[in-house]
Amino acid sequence: MKKIKLLLLVVMSSVLVACGDDGNKDDPKYVAKSFVEALVRSDSKKVLDLIYIPPKMQAAIDKDPKVEYTVKEIISVMIVEFSLKVEHGGGLKEIAAGEPEYNDDKNKATVLIMINLKKDYEGPYDIDLIKTDDGWKVVNW
Repeated sequence: MKKIKLLLLVVMSSVLVACGDDGNKDDPKYVAKSFVEALVRSDSKKVLDLIYIPPKMQAAIDKDPKVEYTVKEIISVMIVEFSLKVEHGGGLKEIAAGEPEYNDDKNKATVLIMINLKKDYEGPYDIDLIKTDDGWKVVNW
């Protein structure tokens, strides 16, 4: 039970993101925008690929299929919630991403995202990212 609570805490605080295709994983602006696009498309695989999962959490996921299932379910719920917002806003019109703001070491960045819907807008959202060996990953939004 402690593992599941820890998992929920990490996943919810990490609020999902990382770069899953062969696009520009070295550009936090690209990764942040790709994350939001994946949410809009309800692409849970892409969302999961774009999220930073700390090594200890990844080890727990790799070790226990129940933990992996729980993570995927949490992501699915977040995607449905976001998709409903987009649907109620009349659908997606445009996703605009600002320039990244880096920390001094340039290993963390924040990207401002605006989501323009046909009837409304969502945001702005600050998407926090971290640079990993696999490129930039979303840690919070």
